[in-house]
Amino acid sequence: MKKWKECDDKSKDPPNVVAPLVPFEACLQSRLSTNSVQWTSPATGKPGTMLERYRIKTFPKYLTVIVWRWFTDKDWVPKKLNVQVDMPLKLDLERLRATGRVAGEPYLVEKSAKSLEPDSSIVNAVVTMGFSANAGKRAAMATKNAGTQEAIDWVLSNMTLSDLNDPIPASKKEDSTKKEHATSGVGSSKYELIGLITHQGKNAGHGHYVCHARRSVGDDGEERWFLFNDRKVTKPGDLPVKHAYIYLYRQCA
Repeated sequence: MKKWKECDDKSKDPPNVVAPLVPFEACLQSRLSTNSVQWTSPATGKPGTMLERYRIKTFPKYLTVIVWRWFTDKDWVPKKLNVQVDMPLKLDLERLRATGRVAGEPYLVEKSAKSLEPDSSIVNAVVTMGFSANAGKRAAMATKNAGTQEAIDWVLSNMTLSDLNDPIPASKKEDSTKKEHATSGVGSSKYELIGLITHQGKNAGHGHYVCHARRSVGDDGEERWFLFNDRKVTKPGDLPVKHAYIYLYRQCA
């Protein structure tokens, strides 16, 4: 798609400018793609490349879709992007459903962090100062075995602790079986449009927002579109589906 440039004459609308139409499929494709990300593996501790992709684990009852219709120009001034987006009234995101672990893919096993043990030389030094061994152990662990003076200073600053001389509870080991791994997505992936918010005005810095929403009225229970403009509620004309900022979809059974 060719870039659309604003008219140099900002005092009036550019003549005969047709806003380009961006297919929703192109926007969705950015979420379907796989990206390479630099990271440090928690298993090996070495830097490497990770393949990252977004998928939906639980499809929500209501889905909000935001279309970024603004940008910042070279002078750092926010501007509206004059484009249309072909948003569907019916939406199916089955391609974004999480599939869980790929066949043959091993689980990521993280390195178990070594539990901190109090330095015996620091504990003995605290004991020679007239404090208990448990106090020495707590001081060594609280200061991460930084040194004798740090441990003694910690004890002197925490003399009022009720458990200062109590034995240190055994550290609990993390159960690796409880780690969360990739799981398959649940829920219906089909949605229908029930609301949208549009911005009226040429400038991103000011203007007016209005809302179109489907509401059930009457005894027949049929949902109809209404335009909510501050305190005024009216029946809309053409639905500005291609021009909204925020879209609200409801999950279909």
